[in-house]
Amino acid sequence: MRRSRLTAGARRDVATILAWSETRFGKRQRRLYRLLLERAFAALREDPHRPGVRTDPDLPPDLRLYPIRFSRADLPPAERVGRPRHVVAFRLEGDGVVILRVLDEAMDVPDRLG
Repeated sequence: MRRSRLTAGARRDVATILAWSETRFGKRQRRLYRLLLERAFAALREDPHRPGVRTDPDLPPDLRLYPIRFSRADLPPAERVGRPRHVVAFRLEGDGVVILRVLDEAMDVPDRLG
């Protein structure tokens, strides 16, 4: 299995997402969203070309996007987030996956990564 590394920007994104989840929906939802993010990161380590991974013509060709909703089914029904809205921006580097950002799908992703 590949290794993964989160950039400082991705770590900030995760912290912001989890804090917002707790404020808006409570501690249980924060925990569930954290589990989903961890599962999405693990899924990318296992297969960075998995179904759901895509490129964007407005982004560099080595940059990949993975909506975390594709990892939702990997969790038990009691631990699933209702409507996950984030996308992982990553690239392959050597034998690992570098997670650059974790952004809301509603954002203009190319602008946020540019």
